[in-house]
Amino acid sequence: MASTQSAPRATVPATTIDAGVISARLDRLPPTRSVWKLVALLSLGFFFELYDLLYSGYVAPGLVKGGILSATTRGLFGTTGVASFIAALFAGLFIGTIACGFLADRFGRRAVFTWSLLWYTAANVVMAFQDTAGGLNFWRFVVGLGLGVEMVTIGTYLSELVPKQIR
Repeated sequence: MASTQSAPRATVPATTIDAGVISARLDRLPPTRSVWKLVALLSLGFFFELYDLLYSGYVAPGLVKGGILSATTRGLFGTTGVASFIAALFAGLFIGTIACGFLADRFGRRAVFTWSLLWYTAANVVMAFQDTAGGLNFWRFVVGLGLGVEMVTIGTYLSELVPKQIR
């Protein structure tokens, strides 16, 4: 019977590196052209996020004039008024930030930021073709979900990406 024993191997002790050492090394790196490019692209994404948050007040009068929404509603929770259009966005933001914020830790900030940007862009395109208050509010809620995920991802991503001396 042949022996199944293998020859002893030389072992090299593994070195452990503290996370603080890695973080300090990353902070000492100079900003490069690719870092500035990423910062510019992320800032552009953040600009469109803020634009999307703030245009509700400017779009609402046109939606009222077009007959899709009404200026006021009869009841407290009416879904045909401007307030429901704005509330749908903030409900989506709330759920997106609370329920989906962990996704960036699990799948990576870049991937989650990219998907959230695509998510709310696609939802905005679909929302643009709605002609009822219910459809408009539903898709505004979906936009809010994507914006909420982006909102919690972008600040952390920028702070991790930019070297300490220029933060």
